Amino acid sequence: MAGRWLKASVILGTCSMLTGCWDATEIDQLAIVTATAVDVGDQGPTRVKGGFQIAVPSQLGTTQGGAPTDSTGNQKAYVVVEDTGNDPVQLVERARKKVSRKLIMSHRSAIIVGEDYAKRGLTPLLDEVVRNPESRLRTNFLVAYHDTGLHILELPYPLERLPSQAIDGLTRQLSQEKFTAKDFVENLVSKSDPYAVGIEASDLTGGGGSQKKDSFLIRHIAVFHNDKMVGWLEQGPELNGFFWLKGTVAGRLLTVDVPGQNGTIGSKVLKSKTISKVHVVGGKPQIYVEVDMRDDIVSNDTDLDLRNPKNIGIVEGAIENRTKHDITQTLNRLQHQLHADPIGFAEMIYTQQPKLWYAVKDNWRSTFSSLPVQVVVKVEVQRSGLATGMLTETKRGLTND
Repeated sequence: MAGRWLKASVILGTCSMLTGCWDATEIDQLAIVTATAVDVGDQGPTRVKGGFQIAVPSQLGTTQGGAPTDSTGNQKAYVVVEDTGNDPVQLVERARKKVSRKLIMSHRSAIIVGEDYAKRGLTPLLDEVVRNPESRLRTNFLVAYHDTGLHILELPYPLERLPSQAIDGLTRQLSQEKFTAKDFVENLVSKSDPYAVGIEASDLTGGGGSQKKDSFLIRHIAVFHNDKMVGWLEQGPELNGFFWLKGTVAGRLLTVDVPGQNGTIGSKVLKSKTISKVHVVGGKPQIYVEVDMRDDIVSNDTDLDLRNPKNIGIVEGAIENRTKHDITQTLNRLQHQLHADPIGFAEMIYTQQPKLWYAVKDNWRSTFSSLPVQVVVKVEVQRSGLATGMLTETKRGLTND
């Protein structure tokens, strides 16, 4: 008899553990936030305003044949809820009261900060992001380029149902560098300065000629002193030089002018490696930066026959000069205009020469502005293209005719 009671107790105990999750919430009761924006409020510097990009589940499905619905890439796939508050926490709480479903922040893939808010200081926002258990620290962290975060948040992207998906893809396309909230906070608490990627409104299909900006692009780097933004590294040489210094350029296509030639050479960076070291000269720090890369030639619009090793050497020299020029442009902007160290030279000195760091840390800004940086670039062209000689000779023949 006792055995039967024991068996019954075990069965009942097992059944009690199969009753489901006590705090389960159905998907149709959730409002999934895919991106957020924060800006300076209209009612004084102590207030903030922001938006929450929420996916509309009914617009994210497929047809019976498995094809995407007609709503792909337009605003019907999401809605933006806006509100204001004295701080980011109150902003979130007020937005919750506007939504009939439970706000879920764990799927947020982008935080967009307006430029004015970034210049004011990001500590209140970052404190909320770090402390909030619903926030993912690997969320992309962006600054709106000469714009508000709310404006960017409302823009669609034609190739994606949710703009936040495009932000994630565009960030990966820009560089191997990571631009997450986690990386920003880690740089903020290091000896160097943090940075973030810039996102700007753009006419995606009009080639930049139209004044209508109906989508967005990701480019530029926002540079900070501690938690306050002080300026931009612009698209072009400054942006390229930043990624060379950070060592995150593999896969990029370069167009290079060759001295003495009318045309250009196109190359693809197959592999790159940046090595930075601290040297002590006369008791003061100096930085040595060496960039090693392996390239393929993908186009040749010059008269150079790249089957000739001498001409390959000329091309390698042109790529080296172009890379060194971009790095010099970036260093000039950071050292002499922004006086900010997003490259990480301070952290490098602290790690490699800790005694020297304690000697210069109190006057680091002035030390950084005059810090000697020696840049050496080494390029090896691995493949010049099997058809290069034939096409060059054909062009010459047509010109002679």
